[in-house]
Amino acid sequence: MIAFIIILVVELIRNWYIIVRLRQSPNHAKGVVLRLMAFFFVALITYDAEPVQMCIYIICCFLSFWFPFDVGLNLLRGKARNYQGQTSFIDRLTYRVSDIVWIVKFALMVYGFYSLYMIR
Repeated sequence: MIAFIIILVVELIRNWYIIVRLRQSPNHAKGVVLRLMAFFFVALITYDAEPVQMCIYIICCFLSFWFPFDVGLNLLRGKARNYQGQTSFIDRLTYRVSDIVWIVKFALMVYGFYSLYMIR
C-alpha cells in the first residue's frame, strides 16, 4: 500500500507540474506506461514472481488509481474535486455523463483496494 501511495503522489506532482508550471497537457499514454512499470516492479518484489498474483496486483492498482488521482489533481489545481477536463480521449468521451463516471471510478477504487487486501 505504501508503494501505491508513493506512485500516486509522484504522478500527482508530475502531472501538476506539467499542467500548472509548464502549461501543457500531460501525455496520458506515457503516464500509463510509467505506472505500469512502477506497479510491475512493486509486484515483482512483493509476490516473488508469482505471475497470477502479480497480474492481480497490477490490475487492482490500476483500478484503484483513477479516482484518488483525479480528485487529488483537481484539488492540487484548485478545481472542484469532481472537475473533469477534456484533454484526454476518455475525458472527452465521458464528459456528458461525468457524474456516472465519478461513481464508477469510486466503485472501481473500492473494489481494487478490497481486492488488494484479499490477495495479501
